[in-house]
Amino acid sequence: MSALETSLAVTDPVGITPTPSQDTMTRGAIRSIPFRLAVTIPVSGLKLRSLRELGIGELFVTDIAASEDVPVFLGGALLGYAELDNVDGAMAVRMTRLS
Repeated sequence: MSALETSLAVTDPVGITPTPSQDTMTRGAIRSIPFRLAVTIPVSGLKLRSLRELGIGELFVTDIAASEDVPVFLGGALLGYAELDNVDGAMAVRMTRLS
């Protein structure tokens, strides 16, 4: 037997094929992994001086209209776009398009 054949014989997972129930459990575990979405609201024209003088109650005017969708990122990748909403006093994000 050559070295290559020996290597294949050692690393070949014969008899270790996941059963359907193991595969389902793995998919279920993956589905339960928590993640964080980032909603980006673009604000341009800010200067460092503005940030240094920032106070409670100050407003930033965004680069988008209130009716415009905002980008939603997952792990740095664009997931899609959403509109901002209010649900029982909490900020909410309603997905409008997926990338």
